[in-house]
Amino acid sequence: MTNFLIIAGKFIHRTLAATMIIAILQFISSDSRLFAQNKDDFKPSWEFGGTVFLDYFYKINGDTIYSGTADYAKTEKDFQAFSFRRVIFGARYNFAENISANTAIEANDLLTSTSGDRLFFVKFANAEFRKIFKYSKLLAGLSSTPTYSINAEPVWGYRSIEKTITDMRGLGASTDLGVMLTGNFSKDEMFGYSLMIGNGRGTKIATNKGKKFYGSLFGRFAGKKLITEIYSDYFFEPTDKSKITLKGFVGYTDESFAAGVEVIKQQQMNYYKDTADISPFGVSVFASAVLTKGKLKAFARYDFFDNDTDFEQGRSYAIQNYFKENFITLGIDYMPIKQLHIMPNIWINTYTDKRTTGAIDRRPDVVGRVTMAYFLVP
Repeated sequence: MTNFLIIAGKFIHRTLAATMIIAILQFISSDSRLFAQNKDDFKPSWEFGGTVFLDYFYKINGDTIYSGTADYAKTEKDFQAFSFRRVIFGARYNFAENISANTAIEANDLLTSTSGDRLFFVKFANAEFRKIFKYSKLLAGLSSTPTYSINAEPVWGYRSIEKTITDMRGLGASTDLGVMLTGNFSKDEMFGYSLMIGNGRGTKIATNKGKKFYGSLFGRFAGKKLITEIYSDYFFEPTDKSKITLKGFVGYTDESFAAGVEVIKQQQMNYYKDTADISPFGVSVFASAVLTKGKLKAFARYDFFDNDTDFEQGRSYAIQNYFKENFITLGIDYMPIKQLHIMPNIWINTYTDKRTTGAIDRRPDVVGRVTMAYFLVP
């Protein structure tokens, strides 16, 4: 499996590099379409928006002895608080029919100053050029990656409750600084693609010359209700470290029901202190349904996650690699208005120790929450 991933990673690396070079050349030569004079009725315009996720949570069960890849692992049992998990403000300026710029800043309770105040950081800052290819656009700057933002996250539909499994377990970032080409192969949008080259650091500043290559192919069937996707990325660093990710997604969505299955496998080569590989693997199954049109929905999700499928008995690991984890969430989504969601929900993460000697019976993290999410859009 490791050799296959290495070969696949090299192929992705070369293919994406060649494709992006072609896209840039096309971009330079596309002035007849991209930079064409605007129609007489076009006027430059601003668009503004925002997103807020606010929780009241109470940790019903768990411990604070061990770390983990999910939230609340280090939160003390019986702790309760109001918390901002996300506050985003963004702006978009439309320079021309085919050219726009997007900027957004974010704050949350995980990033604070020494005095305890929340700090804002740059979440998005990119220029968007549409129609450089037919049915395509190019984004340059800090933008969403194709890792889960195009298909898995929209079908899940409850980022306000929890990130997708890839994001939640730290296997891929939602944004990166680089260049992305995304679009469809035909007017009917049945088949599409996304290609990206970035620093591989998310919103953080690059610390070396390593780059991350992303590729996604997806299809939409049954009137765009059925969505399938094959995704891969390859991240290499100058210190002989590399990460290769393979991911598959199948989802269904219509006006009253949505469901999806996401499967991810990653190979982390030479990332551990003894130069051994780490191989995370996860499966996520989720669904949501309308109970009362425009007012009430229900949602549920189950994830299985193994921090290292190549686990070896007797080897020293970071504490999270000793465990297989199961995540469960379910709740009700009440919408007094379209842009405001009030969601009582339960959040559970359980642990199973893989060690045959010295195994620990770790208590599950159980958190009761009321989440309010609102979206600053018309």
